[in-house]
Amino acid sequence: MSVYLHKALAKMDFEIVTSSKTPGEYFNLITDFWSIDQDNSFSFTLADLATNYELTVNEIKQIIKKFSGVLVFMEHCTLCNSSYKLGVKTRVEFKNLVSFKGRICDLCDSYSPKPLFYNELSKIDIKFRYQEISEMEKFILNGMVNLKSKMLIYKHIFNNNLENKDLWKIINNLERNGLLYIDRNNDCSIKAFRFPSDVLKIIKKKSSS
Repeated sequence: MSVYLHKALAKMDFEIVTSSKTPGEYFNLITDFWSIDQDNSFSFTLADLATNYELTVNEIKQIIKKFSGVLVFMEHCTLCNSSYKLGVKTRVEFKNLVSFKGRICDLCDSYSPKPLFYNELSKIDIKFRYQEISEMEKFILNGMVNLKSKMLIYKHIFNNNLENKDLWKIINNLERNGLLYIDRNNDCSIKAFRFPSDVLKIIKKKSSS
């Protein structure tokens, strides 16, 4: 595969990749097929391309499928914060990437415990998840909510021992269950521990009972 064209428009940064066997007469078609405007919309419809190149829409699709693709440069993985590339073979896949935020890279997708993200927690039945965790997990979660501050959590729950693997297992499981979210800085260090509103309500109700 060889890189034929690179574009950087708006927030979409990508490069068109073509097969080494691509006939020379297809390069302009491929360039036009993947061309986008400032709104990340495709510059030419398939009907336009069919007219311009005197081909059928099906023939164009077959040429694109056989000889080209796109590597889209995503700004940051939601988990590890690194930049990464995603391969795209169709316009539908490309459009999905334009509108989709919060993607994770292939390595995190393969090896991370895949915590649920803070902006998705509202979709979870928090009350059910809370009832399902162990008493120790409830105890730790209640303490974290009441202490609020990252430094106070480190001091009074971790007792300043941030190498406590058993505690991190509990916290990671709470995150996987959507009961908290670890907010990280660009260097992946922990900025704060966040909690969905339903968890705060449960803890407040339990504390007042």
